[in-house]
Formats: sequence, structure tokens, C-alpha cells
Amino acid sequence: MDMPVTADVNCADGPCGQSTSLIIDPTDQHVTHVVVRQKGPGGVEHMVPLALVRDATRLSIMLKCTADSLAKLERFLEDDYAWVYLPLLNPSPGYYLGWPNSTDPASTPTGKRHDHVPLGELAIQREVWVEATDGRLGRLEGFQVSPEDQRILSLVVREWVVGEQKILVIPVSTVDLIQENIVYLNTDLDSLRGLSSRPSQPLKPSAE
Repeated sequence: MDMPVTADVNCADGPCGQSTSLIIDPTDQHVTHVVVRQKGPGGVEHMVPLALVRDATRLSIMLKCTADSLAKLERFLEDDYAWVYLPLLNPSPGYYLGWPNSTDPASTPTGKRHDHVPLGELAIQREVWVEATDGRLGRLEGFQVSPEDQRILSLVVREWVVGEQKILVIPVSTVDLIQENIVYLNTDLDSLRGLSSRPSQPLKPSAE
């Protein structure tokens, strides 16, 4: 089964958003979640366990759940807030206005965001490059995974060549190291270009 990083997402009751990331366990080489940005105001991103994926192609992901159920799943990102002291709005001594996640009343809003990626796992987003032993091969478009156990079988890479683009299917056995922004392979460019390829499809628009 194809598992693209960026694709249109359909819930059981219709179109519901776009995928923005894949969460993987790089040690066991499994895809664990798809991050889906819901349609509508705010564009909240939710972490969808792969067990809720009915099917997927290079351009679309079909979920088993409804849009309402998607909205109840764990959020991918959360904002960090702290208590804020507002003296002009202080109706009584010791009154503080803010969010109840801080025990320090003198603190201010952090303006930071944190993700809910499980410990030891990685969020693979759109701009992840794939490096062979002797140079850059292209950009990671997604994975081919086993539908039975979500194990990664192959990498799907868009190769950049002057005047041409093509999709290469790279066996996971060629992977040396996967990081958030780059994948290192243990094979040279010429060997990789001799592997199976697919016709290139138009790039998906970035999920903004």
C-alpha cells in the first residue's frame, strides 16, 4: 500500500482534509500515524493511527472514520501557554488571567508549540531529501507499506534530473539512516537509478 506524505484525505463520509506528515518508528521501520489537517477554519492537524486507514494511493488516503471522529483524535501540535499577570484588569490582589498549565504567576505566554510525536518516533514532512553515498537523489514522496503490519517496504522518491522528473521505488534495505529532514542511503546514484520507476505525477500543492 502506498502511503504518501502529502495527499488528499477522504473520511467515510466525504473529503475531510489533507495529509501533512507521516509518523514513523525508524528503529522498527514502521509507519504508525498519518497527520491530517482538517478542512475548515483553523486547519487543525490530528494524528490518525494507521489502523484507521482503509486504503491509500500516491495521491489520496481513505480513512475508516468519519470527519467528526477525526476531529476527536489527538492533535499533532499544541500551543504552550503560561499564566499572565494583568495589573490593569486586577479586580483583587493575587488575581491572574491565563492558562492553567503554569504554577508561576509571574510567567508570560511562551508563544511556543510542541508536537505529540511519540518518544523515539519521527515526523516525516514534505521537505525530506534522500542522499545516496555520492550525492542527492531527490525528495521523499512517501513509503510503500505492508497493509498487514504497517512495515515499510520501500521508499518512494521523486528524482530531480535536469528537464525531467521521475519516481523511483527504493527498497528499504538501501536505507542507512532516517532523520527528520534527510534520509541517508547505503547505495550510489547509478545503482539506485537502475531500480524500478514510475511515471511522474504533478506535485501536490503544499498544505498551508
